[in-house]
Amino acid sequence: MTYYKDNTLFKRKDDRLHIYKRKDKKSENWYARTFIDKKQIQISSKTSNKKQAIKILEKWFERLHFRLAEGLQVHQSTFEDCLSIFLNELKDDISRSKTSNKSIKSRMNVIMKCKPLMKSKIDEISYEHLKKFLIWRNEESNKLGKQLSGKTLRGDLVTISSFLSWSAEKGYRKEKLQKITTKLLEKKLRNERTQRVHFTRQEYQHLLKKSRNRIDKARGTRVRFERNLLHQFIIFMAGSGLRVNECLNLKFEDVRLIDKYQAKPNLKKSFSNNFYNRLERYYTINNAFGKKQRANSNIGMGSCYFAVEEIMKLYQKNNIKISPSTKIFKNKSFREGLNSLLFDADLKTKKIGNEFVKRDSKSFRHTYILFQIQNGVSATDIAKNLDTSTEMIDKFYTANVQTDELIDRLTKINRLQIKAVS
Repeated sequence: MTYYKDNTLFKRKDDRLHIYKRKDKKSENWYARTFIDKKQIQISSKTSNKKQAIKILEKWFERLHFRLAEGLQVHQSTFEDCLSIFLNELKDDISRSKTSNKSIKSRMNVIMKCKPLMKSKIDEISYEHLKKFLIWRNEESNKLGKQLSGKTLRGDLVTISSFLSWSAEKGYRKEKLQKITTKLLEKKLRNERTQRVHFTRQEYQHLLKKSRNRIDKARGTRVRFERNLLHQFIIFMAGSGLRVNECLNLKFEDVRLIDKYQAKPNLKKSFSNNFYNRLERYYTINNAFGKKQRANSNIGMGSCYFAVEEIMKLYQKNNIKISPSTKIFKNKSFREGLNSLLFDADLKTKKIGNEFVKRDSKSFRHTYILFQIQNGVSATDIAKNLDTSTEMIDKFYTANVQTDELIDRLTKINRLQIKAVS
């Protein structure tokens, strides 16, 4: 089936440029098309005057071949076309950490579901396209009964901004889009931070008590095993402060169980037999592969020591063979079991201001940090142990502790000093 109106097609430039009028009669203007790198490109002259159209379309043809000779982009790629190249390059990109690359890919997997954005020409992407993307993003989230946080939306826009900057550097776009988050998100959403939700000491003890009760009431060997392993996971996480993926990837050979008496016998006299001093006698050194893709020697408290011992007993009891290369926590995720426990303990959510924030496995890292701050351990020592920065600890955690302690001081009244007034 021909694409041109009868008796309108003619060829120029050694038959490589086809000039014609459209068969569908949607326009009386003259059009042209050519093939470069086996891909078709077509354009409208925007005039019905044949003489003018020939001049316009021949100049267009010459510009295309000049760009081709200079190694410049000829075909106008879509967002989707460029994204596939970007993600392929990301695999070998050593300018970012593997974790950052993984995060970018994860966000792009969500962004790729927005078909109108994917089909848009990369050089035509504007703030209006991104506004429509945000509307789509919220609508898709609402279908699942969820509300997106400003942190999530900002993360998506930052990822898109980075991609568009790459596209401009590669020549797929004429220019970058500046200040995307500022133009598209209100200040409240831009500045919204992920709430670091921890457990107070009382809440943590309540959670462990609830966990022990659930283990006692477990029906069946498998359920009892899963709940026991979850219990030790909680203790190990709160006692080491490791990131969730660091903890789940630990092997038995990565953890050294250390008894201070054996390491330094002269310390023996300084310990009594009470429970808390017994915990202080032991510790672990956990060789975790951290967020920055380097090994980090994490020091875990005595609770970690006993958690690992209990896990070894648990595996032995359930006839599970272990070796130095066996992962300590055989589960890939504790999400389902932990959520069930948190709901049972009424600790899944916590109201902060007018918002309800959720707790999950990450909350135990936050709990560890806050407990250590309350114990008087410096932010520098905590940061070194957790392979993070003191700035992050001061920004997200120290302020929370100071607020909690201020509330206690302001609301704690010595009633012996209150005088009766009439």
